[in-house]
Amino acid sequence: MKKLISLVLTLCLAASFAACSNDSADTTAADKDTAAATDAATDAATDAATDAATDAVTDAETDAATDVVTDAETDAPSTDASSVYGTWKTQLSLSKVMTDSFAASAPGITLPAITGFDIDMVFEINENGTGKIIITEEAVNTAIANTKPSLKATIEALYTAMAAQNNMTLEQLITATGTTIDAIVDETFEGFSGMATESEGKFLIEGNKLYTEAGENGEIDKTQYITFKLEDGKLVFTEMVVGEASAVAMLDAVLPLVFEKQ
Repeated sequence: MKKLISLVLTLCLAASFAACSNDSADTTAADKDTAAATDAATDAATDAATDAATDAVTDAETDAATDVVTDAETDAPSTDASSVYGTWKTQLSLSKVMTDSFAASAPGITLPAITGFDIDMVFEINENGTGKIIITEEAVNTAIANTKPSLKATIEALYTAMAAQNNMTLEQLITATGTTIDAIVDETFEGFSGMATESEGKFLIEGNKLYTEAGENGEIDKTQYITFKLEDGKLVFTEMVVGEASAVAMLDAVLPLVFEKQ
């Protein structure tokens, strides 16, 4: 569960970085008025993106140890653990997380939705209480390739709006930042290959709750769990209940998570 939430947090930080990966350009003395407007626009874009990162993640460097979500205690019927054992596959759709992060960075500006960031994820759980989460590098690279066109459109719309607010053209603002829209998109995804994982751990199923190990001692932590149900032969994660609510909006964006038996 920690790996899943960590992926969401990492994405939010990276999405916000897309709007702020720029430096102010130097200008000549003859262009002081333009420079002032440029600085204002560049600062506005950077500040807005920084706000998005702050709002999206309280601490992206934590192990996603403080996770999500609701205080609801459901009365869901008990589930036979044996029906959960096996290999399951889903698509972790993070497009909405990315879209919301950019929207938070630019209140009052209508931005196109980001699409395509859907990562294939395999979840294995064994009868002996062990299991793993698998996300391949190929799955990450495919999601990145599918997302780039819409991310570029979003970044371009954001910078166009920021430029207009400061009586500049998009070209003037981009020149001032010393980069390009394509470069910002590429920089956003530079570290995403690190999202590929084959993370193993211990699991415990009791009723409709899936518990995972916590810390280095390998003990099961019953304060944090995934609530699930089996529906039409599919495994559905409905809640992730954890210590803090700092990432509620992010996990709400990916739940329910529906797995199909492989």
